Amino acid sequence: MPHDACIGAREHADGRMSNVLVTPTSHDPATGGWAVPAVFFDLDGTLVDPAGGITGGIARALKLHGFRVPSQETLDGLVGPPLVVGLREVIGLPEDLIEPVVETYRAWYRDEGMLASVVYTGIDDALETLGSRGIRLAVTTSKPQSTAEMLLDHHGLSGRFAAIVGSPDDEVGRPRTDSSKEWQVREAARRLDLDPALVAVVGDRVFDIDAAHSVGAVGVGVSWGFAPPGEFDEAGADAVASTPYDLQELFQAANAAANPTESSSSVSKETA
Repeated sequence: MPHDACIGAREHADGRMSNVLVTPTSHDPATGGWAVPAVFFDLDGTLVDPAGGITGGIARALKLHGFRVPSQETLDGLVGPPLVVGLREVIGLPEDLIEPVVETYRAWYRDEGMLASVVYTGIDDALETLGSRGIRLAVTTSKPQSTAEMLLDHHGLSGRFAAIVGSPDDEVGRPRTDSSKEWQVREAARRLDLDPALVAVVGDRVFDIDAAHSVGAVGVGVSWGFAPPGEFDEAGADAVASTPYDLQELFQAANAAANPTESSSSVSKETA
């Protein structure tokens, strides 16, 4: 747990109670959350439950190429970082064998795996509420750009976001050497013409929290994704939401000076 953090109980409008881990030194009790011009969301494990579409697909690809399928815990650890990095560092695949495994997985995911995914209950309501407050929304994901757009289109979520920033589609041709998502956060802020230190980043893994803190932004974890026990404590997450409904209460819109133009409800998807 972050220094001076505590568990705060929240009562929702429908009477439900849930716990939110907050850091008093970063949290504004007067507003019940942070005043931000924008919130950037991770995709898999935060907005969308892959429902085995990622881990099952990776296991299938490894098996087809003659590799031993690791434990489910190890497969779960591949949800978050770029797949090329995960196969190299977590699975230990030789460099020349990563490309065929990735290509097999991607082809299956586009045709079948994506169809198994579902939007987490409460996410659409949270996005609608935050957008109606004038908070601009973006997606920052390690997923390849075109696949991220396809997944969001499939679930009818693309219109909620002012920007969708993924990894380059040629992930094998231009392999990532680390798991950082700092570039995605900075790029989303650039597209929205915002100082990245003013936004909040929401995600289910340490990579999201680290990316937020690397630019001076608020980093909020979500408990319904793939983070193993203790990961958010070690990362120093500024808050951990226990349900998507908590996100509505953690963020309020910044003043007009910080967000002088359009809200997320009036902008179209930007992918350039």
